[in-house]
Amino acid sequence: MRLKDYVQPDSIFTRIVADERGELNRIITEILVSRYEDINAGNLLKDLNTQDRVACTQGDCIIGVPNAFVDSLPDTVCLVVRVLPRTDAVSPDTIRVGFFVISPSRNAMKHLRLIARISRFACHTGFCSDLAAIDDPEAFYQRILAEDEKHV
Repeated sequence: MRLKDYVQPDSIFTRIVADERGELNRIITEILVSRYEDINAGNLLKDLNTQDRVACTQGDCIIGVPNAFVDSLPDTVCLVVRVLPRTDAVSPDTIRVGFFVISPSRNAMKHLRLIARISRFACHTGFCSDLAAIDDPEAFYQRILAEDEKHV
């Protein structure tokens, strides 16, 4: 399993402004609903809020891996975001980088393996802080690919 198979350049958002996880989950739900019209927004948001997991914390950088099953999707998708807080008063549990994994339930094993791979990357020194500092979506994508190549 490789991240490059699920994370595409058009699924990276480096300027999402949100102060708390529920707000971030709402933004991601809106993005997914705009791309896949068969998604039930209310159910997806509920699932994201329920399955909101923190993969790893490194200093002041938190990587989150919210995930959900949506059977109307053709395959597993992974949206990756860099979160910019609206204010300097950031909550200690604010996600700085999020990998949102959404899959049809028939891909449950693939879904879990992708979350496990992201979680392993998240605990590598510097990965989160590197991503949190990158504003350019292409450079962000290349950093993910570089980490992916290191851990084949």
